[in-house]
Amino acid sequence: MTALIFGRHHPIFDSTLFIQVRQKEPGELTLIVTVPAGCEWSDAEVLKGFDLTNLNFQFAVERRREPIRTASGKLPLKVT
Repeated sequence: MTALIFGRHHPIFDSTLFIQVRQKEPGELTLIVTVPAGCEWSDAEVLKGFDLTNLNFQFAVERRREPIRTASGKLPLKVT
């Protein structure tokens, strides 16, 4: 997952606060995007901001105003 997020240049990094990923089922990834206040992007607009070429996954989007934190307050890349 680190290679998927940090190994590619994703234009959406320029306009989001945090990106996190959740995988509940093999082959399915949820991109959790923390967006600035007032941002009303659709799922399609969010997905356009990622370079998802040549990836054999089903992608879903979850938009949040605050990132998901661990009990100690850290911001994990992969959330459960």
